[in-house]
Amino acid sequence: VISTVLPAIGRLRIGSMFVSAYHESAMLRALMARELNSRDLLWWTATLLAFPLAGLAARGLAGPVDAVWAATLAGAVAGLVIGVAQWLALRRVGVDIRWIAATAAGLAVGLGLGYAVFGYGETVGDLAVIGAVSGLGIGTAQWWLLRGLVDGSLAWIPASAAAWALGWTVTTAIGVDP
Repeated sequence: VISTVLPAIGRLRIGSMFVSAYHESAMLRALMARELNSRDLLWWTATLLAFPLAGLAARGLAGPVDAVWAATLAGAVAGLVIGVAQWLALRRVGVDIRWIAATAAGLAVGLGLGYAVFGYGETVGDLAVIGAVSGLGIGTAQWWLLRGLVDGSLAWIPASAAAWALGWTVTTAIGVDP
């Protein structure tokens, strides 16, 4: 997996040291040896399961998203749950515990800002916009940590916005109550 991804990334930065995608260093061989295994799949499954659990926790603590404060609190709670699950999956590649706080803060700001500017909306299109703004908040906060690990990580910001917009669109379209 890593051997196919690294040429596309170009260079992976570990600390202050750059490793060429084609350099045969011990570090690169160690990274290449860390291909996807069953334990990784379990962690990523836990990450996927964190999304509905995050929504339930946010609704339980913040109630319905019907005010900016509720949207911000719901974002912080959901971001905390999602951030923990993602950190558990990503820590072995160098993502530290700040990922949790960045995800919580990013979703709090994104959802709060999205609600303040656009309202929560009722249609799939409305929720796609809220998802995009939420993803923009998360992507920006997480990028701040990724920039020290991966060259080209700036692309994480628009990718997160697009992924969150798509995620909210799909879940709303299949009848999941936002």
